[in-house]
Amino acid sequence: MSQFKKSAAAVVFSILAGLSFSLQAESLSYGDKESCSGCGMIVSAWPGPKAKVEKKGETTQTFCSVRCMLCNTLDRVDIDELAIRVHDTARIDWEKPVDGHAIDAKSAWFVVGSRRRATMGASIAPFASKDEARLFQETWGGTLMSYEELSTARLKCPKKRTLSQ
Repeated sequence: MSQFKKSAAAVVFSILAGLSFSLQAESLSYGDKESCSGCGMIVSAWPGPKAKVEKKGETTQTFCSVRCMLCNTLDRVDIDELAIRVHDTARIDWEKPVDGHAIDAKSAWFVVGSRRRATMGASIAPFASKDEARLFQETWGGTLMSYEELSTARLKCPKKRTLSQ
């Protein structure tokens, strides 16, 4: 029985260590000269939250803003196969979000069209918490939306897309 407890503890520890590693991997960083996969602008030159899109077997795509990423991915036919990570606005420096906590965009809350400026004009600020999104909205304005409510039409995205669909 003692050996069983030791084995069980080792399994639990391994699982927790694995979870800890995956949480650390949830940072969202980019290089000083890295170009946006959507528009080609230098990612680090602009304020506001950033985004990354990953698909197994493909190169990771980095975006200068959450809006640029959404305009280039929401209509993709393979969207269910994409891992989409965005900065959690509550945990980054808006002016210089060099690195920070990343969250799954598909479970985030978004404040769309606030008075905070980002790369592509009116910003889209993602949050892990709906309450934090509401606090941001009270200060900066905008419309609170879930990921499911977002669309290229609602975001008034340009028709031209630079990514494969």
